[in-house]
Amino acid sequence: MIESFYFPAIILFCIAMAGAILKRNILLSVLCTGLMPLSIAIMYYHFGLTNNKASGTEAALILIIYAALYMAFGLIYVLNFYNKKKSLMTEDMKITIE
Repeated sequence: MIESFYFPAIILFCIAMAGAILKRNILLSVLCTGLMPLSIAIMYYHFGLTNNKASGTEAALILIIYAALYMAFGLIYVLNFYNKKKSLMTEDMKITIE
């Protein structure tokens, strides 16, 4: 049985996945995919708290660092794309290699 505190993390992951797939804006897609590791970190953190194990909280900390790095590099990519195309829509991504 799934514990009740896993539901917010599962719902956050599903919302982030739907946002990453359905959004036509590159910035919002990057932000939504950055929320996915954070929702998994929430699950690891709660697992570590309920089972009195430090491994869950350590894994959550590593995932939070990973999500921060992902967001930083994703933002660099989005800004670079905007400087080239002057747009953040995914329709303009057809020809990015020049």
